Amino acid sequence: MRTYESMVIIDTKIEESERQKTINKIKDFIEKSGGKILSFEEWGNRKLAYPIKKRNEGYYIVLKFQSDSKLPLALRDFYRLEENILRSIIVREDE
Repeated sequence: MRTYESMVIIDTKIEESERQKTINKIKDFIEKSGGKILSFEEWGNRKLAYPIKKRNEGYYIVLKFQSDSKLPLALRDFYRLEENILRSIIVREDE
């Protein structure tokens, strides 16, 4: 299994409860797809370098997880379909 890191920027205009639902969906998706979450950090609200979808701030989270090579592709598609996510990135850590 390989180790990956993902950073997600969530829209700040949504309610706290909705943001937690989005975070829980991400965690559940990784675990149900056979991944194992190694660490999870909430960085909170941060100013964006440039506007995304007319937003100047985003709520940042960083996940580190282990999985097979198919999960990151499925996770990328999941991020694209989730309406509360402004931007995301998944990178594989070097061994």
